[in-house]
Amino acid sequence: MKNILYLVILMISQIETRQISKYCVCRHAESMDNCQKSQICIWKDGRCDLRQGETYIKQDLQNQENQCNRYAQEDCIEMEMCGFYLGECIRFTECSLFQKNQCQESSLKCVSDGQKCIEKKECTDYETEIGCQNRNKNGNYCFWDINQQPKCQNVSKCIQLPKYLKSDLDCRNEYLNCTVNEEGFGCEEERQKCEEYTVENQCYFTQNKNIECFWDVELQKCFEKNCENKRLTTYDECNSYMEKCSTNGIHCIEKKECIDIKNGIGCVQDKNNNKCVYQNGNCQIKSCKTAPLQYNNYEQCQQYDQKLDCVSAQNGGCKNRPTQCIDYQSEIECYSWKIQDCIWYENKCAKRQCFHAPKSYNNSDCRLLGKCMGTINGGCQLRPETCQEILTQEFCEITYDESLCIWEQNQCKQLICSNLKLPKYDSHQKCQEASKYCTFSIETGGCLDYLCSKVVDITACTIDSQGQLCQINDGCILKICKRAPSYYNTNQQCESWISKCTVKIYQFDGFNLSFGCIDKPNECSIATQEQCYSTFSGNKCKWESQSKKCVSQQCIDADNSHTINDKCINYKVENQSCFINNTNNGCIDWPSSCSEMVTQIQCQIGLKNNQAQCVWSIDKCRSINCSDAQNTLYTNNIQCSKYQKDCIVNSTLEGCITRPTNLICSSSPKNDMYDTHQECQAWNPNCTIPDPLANLGCQLKSNSCSDYTSEAQCKIIYDPQYPYVNSKSYCFWDYFTSTCQSGFQDPDYQCNRRIIGELTHTDCENFMKICTINKITATCIPLQNECTNYTIQQSCVINHYQQPCYWDRFQSKCLNLSCYENTTALTELTCSQYKRQNLCQLIHNEQGIPQMGCEDRPSNCSQISHQQICNKTITTLNQKCYYYNKKCNTLTNEDQCQFINFATTDQECQYYHQFCLLQQSGVGCYSANKCSSLVRTNCQSSYLQFNNKCLYYNNTCRSNLFCADLFTTSSSCDNVKTSLNILCSFEYIDNSLKCVPKQCVLNNLSGSLIEKQTQCQNFSSICTYDMSSDSTLRSCKEILNCSDLDVQGSINYKLCNQSLTASFQKCGFNFDSNICQDRQCEHLKFTNYGPLSDEQCYNWNYNCVFDGINCKTFDNIDCTQIKLKYQCLQYSQCKLQQNDCVKNINCELNTTSTSIYECQLIHSICSLNYIVGHGCKLSKCENISNPTYCDFTRTGDGMECYWNTSSCIPKSCNLFLTSSSCESSYGVLIIDTQITTVKCYWCNSCSYNNICNKPINQVTHEDCQKENIFTTISFTDTTKCILKKNNCEDYTFKESCVTTINDVKCAWTGSCKDFCQSIATVPTSNQNCYTFDKHCMIGTGTCVQLDCSKLTAVDCVIYEKICTINSLNVCIKITDCSSFSTTSACNLGQDQYGYNCIDNGGTCQRVSVTEDCSSLGSLDNHEQCEQFFRSGKCTVKSKNLNCIDLPNQCGNNISEQLCLIDKDSKRCYWNNVMNSCIQLVNCSDLGTENDSHEKCNSYMQDCTVNQLKNGCIEIDECFMYSIKEQCRIEKGNKECEWVSQQNLCKKKSCETAQLKKYTAGGCQMYYDQKCTVNSDFTQCEQAQGQCQGYQEQQCKSEGQLNLEGTECFWNKEQNQCVEKTCENGPKFALSDLECQGYMQSCQKGGCRLRICSDYFYAVDSACSEIFPNKKCATNGYQCVDRGTCEDALIRDGCTFDINLNDCVWIQKKCILKTCNTAEKSLSTHKECQDYLQKCTSKKDGGCIQIDECYLMQIEEGCKSDKYNQGCVWDDYLGLCLTDICEGYCGDGIITNHLEICDDGNFVPYDGCYKCQIQCSLGCLECEGKICKICDSYGWRLLNTQCQSICGDGIIVGKEYCDDGNQVEFDGCYNCEYSQMFLRNVYRVSLWIISK
Repeated sequence: MKNILYLVILMISQIETRQISKYCVCRHAESMDNCQKSQICIWKDGRCDLRQGETYIKQDLQNQENQCNRYAQEDCIEMEMCGFYLGECIRFTECSLFQKNQCQESSLKCVSDGQKCIEKKECTDYETEIGCQNRNKNGNYCFWDINQQPKCQNVSKCIQLPKYLKSDLDCRNEYLNCTVNEEGFGCEEERQKCEEYTVENQCYFTQNKNIECFWDVELQKCFEKNCENKRLTTYDECNSYMEKCSTNGIHCIEKKECIDIKNGIGCVQDKNNNKCVYQNGNCQIKSCKTAPLQYNNYEQCQQYDQKLDCVSAQNGGCKNRPTQCIDYQSEIECYSWKIQDCIWYENKCAKRQCFHAPKSYNNSDCRLLGKCMGTINGGCQLRPETCQEILTQEFCEITYDESLCIWEQNQCKQLICSNLKLPKYDSHQKCQEASKYCTFSIETGGCLDYLCSKVVDITACTIDSQGQLCQINDGCILKICKRAPSYYNTNQQCESWISKCTVKIYQFDGFNLSFGCIDKPNECSIATQEQCYSTFSGNKCKWESQSKKCVSQQCIDADNSHTINDKCINYKVENQSCFINNTNNGCIDWPSSCSEMVTQIQCQIGLKNNQAQCVWSIDKCRSINCSDAQNTLYTNNIQCSKYQKDCIVNSTLEGCITRPTNLICSSSPKNDMYDTHQECQAWNPNCTIPDPLANLGCQLKSNSCSDYTSEAQCKIIYDPQYPYVNSKSYCFWDYFTSTCQSGFQDPDYQCNRRIIGELTHTDCENFMKICTINKITATCIPLQNECTNYTIQQSCVINHYQQPCYWDRFQSKCLNLSCYENTTALTELTCSQYKRQNLCQLIHNEQGIPQMGCEDRPSNCSQISHQQICNKTITTLNQKCYYYNKKCNTLTNEDQCQFINFATTDQECQYYHQFCLLQQSGVGCYSANKCSSLVRTNCQSSYLQFNNKCLYYNNTCRSNLFCADLFTTSSSCDNVKTSLNILCSFEYIDNSLKCVPKQCVLNNLSGSLIEKQTQCQNFSSICTYDMSSDSTLRSCKEILNCSDLDVQGSINYKLCNQSLTASFQKCGFNFDSNICQDRQCEHLKFTNYGPLSDEQCYNWNYNCVFDGINCKTFDNIDCTQIKLKYQCLQYSQCKLQQNDCVKNINCELNTTSTSIYECQLIHSICSLNYIVGHGCKLSKCENISNPTYCDFTRTGDGMECYWNTSSCIPKSCNLFLTSSSCESSYGVLIIDTQITTVKCYWCNSCSYNNICNKPINQVTHEDCQKENIFTTISFTDTTKCILKKNNCEDYTFKESCVTTINDVKCAWTGSCKDFCQSIATVPTSNQNCYTFDKHCMIGTGTCVQLDCSKLTAVDCVIYEKICTINSLNVCIKITDCSSFSTTSACNLGQDQYGYNCIDNGGTCQRVSVTEDCSSLGSLDNHEQCEQFFRSGKCTVKSKNLNCIDLPNQCGNNISEQLCLIDKDSKRCYWNNVMNSCIQLVNCSDLGTENDSHEKCNSYMQDCTVNQLKNGCIEIDECFMYSIKEQCRIEKGNKECEWVSQQNLCKKKSCETAQLKKYTAGGCQMYYDQKCTVNSDFTQCEQAQGQCQGYQEQQCKSEGQLNLEGTECFWNKEQNQCVEKTCENGPKFALSDLECQGYMQSCQKGGCRLRICSDYFYAVDSACSEIFPNKKCATNGYQCVDRGTCEDALIRDGCTFDINLNDCVWIQKKCILKTCNTAEKSLSTHKECQDYLQKCTSKKDGGCIQIDECYLMQIEEGCKSDKYNQGCVWDDYLGLCLTDICEGYCGDGIITNHLEICDDGNFVPYDGCYKCQIQCSLGCLECEGKICKICDSYGWRLLNTQCQSICGDGIIVGKEYCDDGNQVEFDGCYNCEYSQMFLRNVYRVSLWIISK
């Protein structure tokens, strides 16, 4: 596509450079139609010529401008000097000539003043109101103002513009600061702000277009068009709205630098288009250092970003790949980049050196390491540079630079085989006697190095001096540097062979000769100038010309193309990592501190190994600190400690500070931010919470509120008048200061300090007894998108998306409820219900054991670091997670089934993907979808859908049904049979090699007919015996139709069943009719084949099922007919459910589950039953495809499904039609594309709103929800609670009418009054009032408050608990005991506080009681303590809300809640038996509740469960375990395996495998690659050291390896199992491709780069076809390199040169073929073109090079120009012109698609005007000059022409006037002015002149 686009652009550019003809001729009219429409042309003999007698028309621009009569009306009226009058364009004289109602139709200069046409004027010159309605001569509007003089004025205000302007654009076109008014008729001034516009039609710009506006459709408001005003929540939405926009999650914002982005949702891309990543609360440019700290291995870091090359960092996270081996952290990374040549040595990574080899290595072993040799004491050393440095004959072999050595005269000397010359060295044996490194070559006249590629003597082609097997020019060998073509003589060529190769240098007579390739040097210093590019490990080198040495490059040597840090990172130098410089055009050494970085870009990259994060601040780079945490994201200590471990939250609870070094536990604030052990640990790791049991009980009330230290106490101070307390005795808790304060603070009571809680009297009174509710105006408002948008606690319940909110009392903020707030959940179901959309999950520890409490469900699998947690996690995006490659991954396709190696059931495999099934071995999963998803270990043994068969070849599992599926090389195709027994052939088909079925070419068959048929069928399954050849060839033929087999006579049913047609149709024998047919399932019957099975039916044909007796075709309806899992998968209407094939999934099979994982083991469409609280249900209605099943299904979140035409969808509440169905159901609710469920309510109809139960006045969130579920409560009054009134009458509203400040009860009866007065009946006695309330007495017509002094002695008795008779027989109120006047009354009475009285010697006194607050040790709240004694003197005991120091040690004085760790971080454990906290030392310390290995192991990693499963023991040897639950791990963390058949626990090994099916691959998956299957396939065993140790079937078992991990295969020629090495590859490989198809690292043995001289062709065309670039030519007998034409010495080789230019043989010489070399006899364009493509004919014969058209001299040469564009010849002019011309309209020639006609003139209304069809005046539709339809307004059709209708009152055409009659002397007659009228006009004119 790019090439096509380039050619188009090239052609356009060429056309633009052509010299285009300035005028057109008839030949330019290319089509007959255009020619016939051209006035001066005629179509003749297939071309367009000038009409006889015509001449070409020249353009006259000057006269054209001066001739008005050539213009039609629409053009005429625009001309300055013309006007349209009486149907034609005339020269303009004055406007008054025109009709007053046709002014603008006559000339745009003219307008009407109501009486006549006048020229446009200034507004002030218009004299009539009608005239003022026109624009002025400048095109501006005028305005008629009767109050002005003159009355017609220029419009100066928007409001003065005409009312017919109806849009913003209309108004703005007149004045920039105008817009349409709100009514949409007329204009008004633009506003200063977008928000001032009220209608959409105005919402475009503010004044003078200063600000662009946009209309918010949802809010129906106008806003300034900027990022901040667009309420979009995702980055993509905002970026689509404006490219400069991102989001903050609530609305759009302008993009910033990554570091300035404050939220994760907008952290995608910054304003510089850098990728961003959100980490630790910060948004940063994505780099290796931004990888999560949880990343701790190479695979995670490598997969972090494909554009980065990251490795793991020491303290977690990632870093850029180091240049030094020592900087790698792990063994796998140490070996991750072979070019660095690192080795893991003594638990660290180092650059590989010879001395790293073990002492057990001998000299032979050392040679295998590279440039190493042995030592006398064992081990290896580096080879010396010269042979003379080798002192031992044993090692006298080779030097560092591969120079060979020889031991002569008791010393080691350099061996140069080529110096060993004839005659002494005349054979391979003689050279070998000198050195085993030499062989004989006649070409060199002596010896040369003994390498396979140099061996000439066939007898020597065995094993060369390097120990490599030799073979002459067939088979494959390992590709190494030394085998590069010997003519390679540059570093670049050698690197193209293998990247670690460089050119080999030979010194000869003081010169360096480049010849072949060698391994690159390990260090720059040993490289020659020709090799001085890079080392073996990839470090760059440079040549210093002054010192003539190769040295290591430095970072500063990088050129200015290194503009980003990634390029510098990839710039490898020794012992240093490179970093972008401060000008972004080169590299420097990586800074060691943040302060060394001088640019913001450098600072954002940070330090090399993530040693510390850097931040750019005040134009400097510094290390990040706690204060850099974003205020909005870090509001508590736990969050801050995650930002940096030494951070705590600041005093404002927004942002972090560094934890002070002297921070003590008791200084923690007294609030519930510090009420858990984890929160105190975040405050200070040495802290924990106080013991909650240590402060139970009561204490004496304090005399001051400030003495109380906890909220529970902060109610009231000690008041001896209790319960008749002073109103100033009350206290309240201040959350902001965490202190208890007095309820009265001079001069006011503090009721107004209560702002949270319900809007009720009770809530205010509970705050302080003296408070009641204020009169509050509460309203219902819409739910907010974010909880943080709520400003009062009462509305802080749920957000718009139905997610819960909570009120933070200490910050007075509404916050989104986080999952970790739930600390008590015990099941996943509880966490799933805590927040909607499954955002929460149950906490699990590292071993995957469930813990108490919830946490955020991860949004991505990569956020999980522990394997046991990963494997059963489902993300918020419903992704399944699985741990492989040392990290948690998302399983997205069936290719990843292979990674699921822990599964032991199909359900576990199906959980991850629908195509995953359990492997045949019973361990791990595979994909049953396609061959390409399988691997080496299961490719051929796995059962796939559609009965597909697979074959593993060229590192790929591929289908093996047909020949076309096979790998296209000779060895993998030719004479190979597929699984269908089709014999294949490797052949040329359509000029390319393909693998196709082999032709049935078997001849000369013998035997009976059946035997001949069998021979053909055995040859290939598509062949049968050809009976027609029986007497001649006796051969085979292809089977065209299965029925063809019947003509062979009595066909054997087995042969039929084993045959295929040539079109691959399987055949089957029909026993009922005894014929061979196309295979059908019904062919396979019990009566013919005996007992059958599901597998047999499926193998017969993939659509066959077993009915219990016979096979039959699956009916595509009843899925239960299918019993094979892989067969079930091939039908979309069927699903696997717990190994059964069903049409509809029944999720409710599990009724007890509390986890999503257990439900999805049934099927992926199942989820938890959230309504019932346990079990499984369908997750979504959309997953149902059966209408009947749909209508009876409910989902897990309560939604009822129904079938809607073509799909199953959830019901909304309004679809429930009865009260019972409504009230028991949940309806679907879609909120901004999010689907949720809500309870339905019935109120005449079913809806989401509980309208029937809504209260009259809404005072709570629930009240608003009943009316509208999208609302919550809100109120505007700032004061919620007020001081109680002294009198009931003082209350003005019902809600506060409860009690007075003196505790007098009130009642509301339309107004607030004393409660006693609210009695419904008229009382007749005090007894009536007392019965109503004991504090009431009778008054006038009602009850009133009790006044004892007004009671009679008789009535006083009624109130004996309140009143008594004194000694004066007067009723008084009881106060103290002295109020009683008699002994009996005293002994029976109680004082006003409820204490008993007793007579003591005539004095009535209170009975003495003991009230000891400290004795109330079990009470735990203020109310219990206060009410226990009548004095109310007690309150709850003070609780320590601060954190405290960790205990010195675990002990008896520590409660269960605090039994965690001691100050030395030693683990504590609560022993239930001892009921005490103990230090956890031994496994036996763990209690009986630990009944599993997981529980024991979660406390101490060296513990497992005991034999009785009621405690823990230390981990032991595997064989010591007696039960399966113990059999997990042994000492040393080695795995154990429970062997069920032996009922024993054994150390896991190959032999402990218990597989369903044993294969080599299955055994490897069970343990490791050192396992294989035994010879009888009954168990696993250790792999053989060499493949030769395997029997044939073992060898063929999938995935078979030897002990070293080398793949094995069965070599048919050798009839043994051999290693898959290059040497064991195809014996007669035809090419490198065939060797590489066998194994990528192989090349064809003995091959070298082919050159032209290898071919002996006498024909040039044969030589040119050898290579694609046609570089070979013939010299008459052999191919040679092609050069210039002059290099060709014979005629046969004179064809074209190396640049593919044609050559020509002239006068016995080969020269470059040009137009000038053509013979004179060539006279036509075609002849010249045939001679050379770029030539055409020229005058007088011969050829000329094609040039510009105008240079072509004759018509025959006028075909095309040098741009390959066309030319045309004109006979009239005798010129050659370009086929494109610059003609003009009116030249009489149609030359482009814009011209419809061209009549060669400019006359309007003659049928063609401006080269377009134009009808005559008054005609609406015409064909040429013939009119079809006339305008009915003033015209009529007469004789195919339009004529004006005189007398119809309409002036058209050439009518001067038309008064609608034919009266002769009334001024207008026959549409002309009459004589009388003209005479009167003349007289008036004379009178005007005289005046």
